[in-house]
This record gives sequence, structure tokens and C-alpha cells, in this order.
Amino acid sequence: MSLPLYYLILRRFVVSDRHIVIDAAILLIAIALTFLFLISEDIASGFFAYAGQHPQFHLNDIIFASAISCVYLLIFIIRRMRELHEKIKLANTDVLVDIFNRRKGTELLQDNIARANIHGVDFSVIMLDIDNFKFINDTYGHKAGDSVIKQLVAILRKVSRQEDVVIRWGGEEFIVGCQASDLVAAMKLAERLRLEIANFDFGLGIQVTASFGVSEHQLSESLDEFINRADHCLYQSKMSGKNQVQIHDSLWQAARKEIAQQKAPEMYHPDAFL
Repeated sequence: MSLPLYYLILRRFVVSDRHIVIDAAILLIAIALTFLFLISEDIASGFFAYAGQHPQFHLNDIIFASAISCVYLLIFIIRRMRELHEKIKLANTDVLVDIFNRRKGTELLQDNIARANIHGVDFSVIMLDIDNFKFINDTYGHKAGDSVIKQLVAILRKVSRQEDVVIRWGGEEFIVGCQASDLVAAMKLAERLRLEIANFDFGLGIQVTASFGVSEHQLSESLDEFINRADHCLYQSKMSGKNQVQIHDSLWQAARKEIAQQKAPEMYHPDAFL
């Protein structure tokens, strides 16, 4: 089988997880070594010798059986890789909304924190929680609640950047990991998300809103400390009336001053930080 065909197989089944890519690379190396071995040992002469020692077998039959065996082996390998890919995807994603779950999200956040500590790049998180979600479930049913979550995730995907990481942290709580973003940039994105959600028609006949907490990673800060600061800001948003964005108090004045000095984006709403 040609290398381009192997490449297409890899593109089809293993592009989304580096562990599977590593396994596939090992497999290709093994196939290449086997191919070189067969060439060096002159496999054609081996077939002739075997057919001469076993007159009940014809050479064509031996070659055909060997080819069929290779095809079946390749099919088995592809199926196993496909199954492994699906299992890893199920383990890493939320079943309802097909975004990263908390387990995989924690791993990705750790990776970004390590990158921020090593290279000194900015990294911020936005934590949000749907307001009055229990009321929605109790009044309109869990099916309606699931629909709200799906539509909200669609908003998160649409508004956030491609390099940002959207995570279902638990229940109606989500995290957006903002790569290469300082506190001000993350706060602007959070405000855009807030407005998009508040102005969206979720089909329930009532306004659905969300509260936000934003924090920027500090050098050598652990993931728990980082997330706890965002969670504390989210709690302050809830206690201050919901449907708003809050940031860490010690950075409040500097961030607001910087935003005031810049041209406000189209979706910016000054009342978000009251």
C-alpha cells in the first residue's frame, strides 16, 4: 500500500488525539521495517521455495492467501484505531453538547498554564453560569433546559475565537480558556458573550441570561488558585444581581481604566461592570 493512502487513513481516523497519532506512527514504522525486511530477504524466492516443498499448494494460491491476510490485517488495524478514537472522544467530550468535559478541560487548562509559566504568555479564563437555570428546568422541563444549554454552547462557539477552549465545567457552568489574552481582552470577550446570550431568543418566552467571572493567570499560580479566583468573581456577579461580568478586585481599576481609554467594541455595554 502506498504512503499517500496510509496518510489518508490517518487523516480520517486519528487527527484529533496525539496519543493515537503516536500509535499510528509506530504502526507505520513497523510496516516500513517489515517491507524492508521482505525486500532484503527476497520474498519472491521464498514463495517459490515454499511452493516447491509443498506441491499441494500452487504459487498463485500462496500469493493470493498472503494478500488477503494483509488486507484483513489492515482492516482490523483500522477498525481498532477507529474504536480507540471513538472511546477517547467519548472520554474527553460532554455527551449533550459535544465540547470538552471537565476532565479533558482540566488537562487543557494545565497545558496552557504550563505554557504561560514557561514562555510568559498571557492566559485568562472566563467562567459563566446560566442564571435561574433551576427555574427553567422546574418550569419548562429538563428537555427545555437541555435545549438552552445546547443553544448557549452554540453562542460560545460562535463568539469565542477558534484558539479558545470551551469547556462544560459542570451542569450549567462553563469555562472559556482564552489563549494569549490578558484580563482586558478576556473581559471584553465575556461582555460580548453576555450580550449575545441576553439578546438571544431561546424559545421559552423569557429572557435567559448568564453571569460571568474573569481572571488572568498569575505567574506560578496553580490551576486551583486560578479557577477559584474566577469562581469567586462569578459568585460576586450572582450576588450583585446576575447578568453581569466581574473581575478580580485588585485588578478592577486598572482594567476599567484601560478599557475606558480604548475604543469600545460594537457589543460593549458599559453597564456590564456595575
